Amino acid sequence: EGRELRRMVDHDPSLGYRFVGYVAVERHVRNAHPDEVLGHLEDIVGIAERNGVASVMIPASAIDVVHTKPLVRELLKAGIHVELSPTLPDIAVERLTIRPLGRFPVMYLEPFHQSGWRSGAKRAFDLAATTAALTALALPMLAVALLLKIDSRGPIFYRQRRVGRNGRLFDVIKFRTMVPNAHALRAELAAQNEADGPLFKIKHDPRVTRMGHLLRKTSIDELPQLWNVMRGEMSLVGPRPALPEEAALWAPELRDRLRVQPGITGMWQVSGRSSTSFEEYSRLDLYYVDNWSLLTDMSIVLKTVPSVLFQRGAS
Repeated sequence: EGRELRRMVDHDPSLGYRFVGYVAVERHVRNAHPDEVLGHLEDIVGIAERNGVASVMIPASAIDVVHTKPLVRELLKAGIHVELSPTLPDIAVERLTIRPLGRFPVMYLEPFHQSGWRSGAKRAFDLAATTAALTALALPMLAVALLLKIDSRGPIFYRQRRVGRNGRLFDVIKFRTMVPNAHALRAELAAQNEADGPLFKIKHDPRVTRMGHLLRKTSIDELPQLWNVMRGEMSLVGPRPALPEEAALWAPELRDRLRVQPGITGMWQVSGRSSTSFEEYSRLDLYYVDNWSLLTDMSIVLKTVPSVLFQRGAS
């Protein structure tokens, strides 16, 4: 947990933290670089003062509860701020409430269900935003369709079976970016797969057409999925829509992604797009499912625009 906290601090400078080092709970430290271990827990105040540390993060899973209270008291007496990690990663702070239980402050969480008014609000947002987008993009999409017919033989649109909410299969619609027999060629290119987990990605995929490279780089190939949103098969924002063969390889906890509709964009899109690893995009998808709000959807849609314009992580 301590290493995960450190990764988050290093990854996001906007949090306002600078990692200084670890303090060892045990005498023999494993899985840490020697230069990063500043000393032992018994001398934590001295270590903090010598290194000019303003705040100490304590992962709850790292220290026995018997030692936590005296440790916190010692640090506070020395004027050092203390932050306790409650071993609840990927839970939005808006869902957490601290409640007193006698002498113990406890974290309270309500079960989350995307149903009722939440589901209605999300659908209303999808329909309003998608109608506006289709109205504004109708002529540009028609131009793309004509250019595709001129550029290469084959259909304008590409349909591919994906897994939707509650495991229901549907056909996702995209502008075609590959040669007509692309799926048949996938097995021949399996050895060149650069993605981890069940994903399949090749940086210089020979199946992609000349026009297809441009459409993918600008994410224009995704625009026909607006019809999937209008038909209720997808949402503007949601987990990445998975192929059936990908979903078959998921660990049981990943199947929670199927509690909501897949999206054209999502947290994985604004956090790295195609450069995001399988483990990271899965974590982001589950975070979205567990912590959805209408404000989150609006924020992701707004962040998607610069992400696409600046082509961050685009294939």
